[in-house]
Amino acid sequence: MGPANSDIERLFTELGPDGEPYMWPLLQNSSHIVRGMACRVLAKIGTEKSLAELTRLLGDTLSNRDAKVAIDIIQRREVDRS
Repeated sequence: MGPANSDIERLFTELGPDGEPYMWPLLQNSSHIVRGMACRVLAKIGTEKSLAELTRLLGDTLSNRDAKVAIDIIQRREVDRS
């Protein structure tokens, strides 16, 4: 990942859950690198609101691993909150 991507990741991570909706369109980006970055950010800031968006990537051979990790992390975090 290049410096620009890490800066973008950091920026959206700092926004916290407020940045979550901005990641959703990136999950549909034609670049698997961008989709992966969005998954990583959502793993850090995402809530159950992102689960449906991430689930759509499970059939994507280039992004399904990142999506699965993000889903697992979000689900664990949501359980811990309850």
